[in-house]
Amino acid sequence: MSKHLEIYIHIPFCVKKCDYCDFLSDRADCKTKEEYVDALIKEIELSKNVLNGYEVDSIFFGGGTPSILESHLFECIMNAVKKYANINENAEITIECNPGTLTREKLEVYKKTGVNRLSIGLQSANDDELKSIGRIHTWQEFLDNYRISRECGFDNINIDLMSALPGQTISSYNETLEKVVALNPEHISAYSLIVEEGTIMYDRVNEAALQGKDILPDEDTEREMYYMTKNILEENGYHRYEISNYSKEGMECRHNVGYWQKKNYIGFGIGAASLLENERYNNISDLNKYIAFINEIYNCEDNMDEMTAFQYGSEEMMDYLFEDEDDYEFENNNQQSREDESVFEEKIYRKKSDNDTDFDTDYNRLGSIHKNIERLSKNDQMEEFMFLGLRMMEGVNKTKFETLFNKKIENVYGNVLEKLTQEKLLKTENDNIKLTERGIDVSNVVLSEFLL
Repeated sequence: MSKHLEIYIHIPFCVKKCDYCDFLSDRADCKTKEEYVDALIKEIELSKNVLNGYEVDSIFFGGGTPSILESHLFECIMNAVKKYANINENAEITIECNPGTLTREKLEVYKKTGVNRLSIGLQSANDDELKSIGRIHTWQEFLDNYRISRECGFDNINIDLMSALPGQTISSYNETLEKVVALNPEHISAYSLIVEEGTIMYDRVNEAALQGKDILPDEDTEREMYYMTKNILEENGYHRYEISNYSKEGMECRHNVGYWQKKNYIGFGIGAASLLENERYNNISDLNKYIAFINEIYNCEDNMDEMTAFQYGSEEMMDYLFEDEDDYEFENNNQQSREDESVFEEKIYRKKSDNDTDFDTDYNRLGSIHKNIERLSKNDQMEEFMFLGLRMMEGVNKTKFETLFNKKIENVYGNVLEKLTQEKLLKTENDNIKLTERGIDVSNVVLSEFLL
C-alpha cells in the first residue's frame, strides 16, 4: 500500500481551561464524554472506506486534555481505529497528557493499546508560575507522572515548556530548563507565551495595563529566554529540527513533521481538520451539533450510498446546524494541540450555495460523513509548501518544489528570495532554502512574504 496517512483525534475536554488557552476545549461531565466518544467512534466507522485506501503512519490524540478520558473510553477509540484503519506496525501513536490527569492504570492501558509516545504538558517547573497561568498541577505532580510513565515502559516522551510567563525571570526559566534536561526526555517543545484575545490571560494583561502595570516579562527578557532555550538544549544533546521543537537524534515527532511536509491527514472530532490530496475538510466546532449530526448520519447510513451528509441530512438538522451562523459561515478554528501549535491555522468554510464554486457536496473524498471542503488552488499549495517547510530547520527543497508544481521556485518567488537573502533572513545550502538564525527570530514576518 503506497498511499500514506496521518490521523488526528481531538478530545476537547479539560479539568479546567488554562488561562492562556484558546483551543477548542472545555469541561465536561461523564455523560458528555461518553456521548462524544460514541460519536467519535461512529465518525471513524463512517470513514472506513477512505481509511481502507491508506496506510496510517501516525496517530495523535490532541485536545484539550486527552488523558482526562477514562481508560475504557480511550480503549474504545483505539479499538475503533485499529478495526477500521490500516495501521503501520511502526506507526507513531502519541497522546497528549497533563499532570494531574495521569494514573498508572491509564498509562498501562495506553501501553497495551499501542501508544508509544507521550506528550506531557509541564510548561514550567516553578509552582508559582504554574498557578499564574491556571495550571492544575505542581512540579512534584509532574515528576510523579513522569516517573510512572518511565516505569510503564514509555521510552519516547515529549515535555512542553513555555517562556515569558507572568512573574517568570531569567533565573527561574533557567532552572526549569536545567530540571527538565536532567530528566533526559527524548523531545522538548518550547514556546513563548502568546496572549490570545478571548482568554483569561488576555483580560488580566489588559486590566494590568490599564493600571499602568506589565505582568509579563519585557521584550528583551523574552528574547534572552528564547536564546537560553536554544543554547541549553543544544548543549544537552537536543537538536532543533523546527522553530519550537527539539529532540534527541532520531526522536523527532513524526506526526508533526508530516504536517510540516504537507502529508495527507484525517482529523476526527469537533473542529478537526483533514487534508487529502490537496483538499481540506473541516468538522463542526459545536459539541452538541457534532454529536447530533454524526448520530443522524450514522442512523441514515444503512439506506444511503455515495452521498454526503449535506445531501441526506434532514432540513431540520441543517437548520439546527447553521442556526447561529451568518450566511453559514463558520468561525476560524484552530485544531492545534499544544505540541503541534506551529501547524497553520485552519479555516472552516461555508455550506454550499448555488453560486459557490469552492465548496462541493457532490464529491467528497471522505464519503458519507460531513466534511466541509476547501479545494486548495495551486497558489494555496505553493504558499503552504513555503510556510510549513521553512519552519523546519532543513528548509524547503528547490527540486521538490519544481517536481510538485512544475515551476522553478525562482520563477515564483525570485524577488522575495533575493530580497530576504540580501537581508540575511534566508540562506541556500545545496538545494535547500532555509531560515537563518536572524530569520528564525522574525519568522512570522519572513513567512508572510510568501503570500501570493
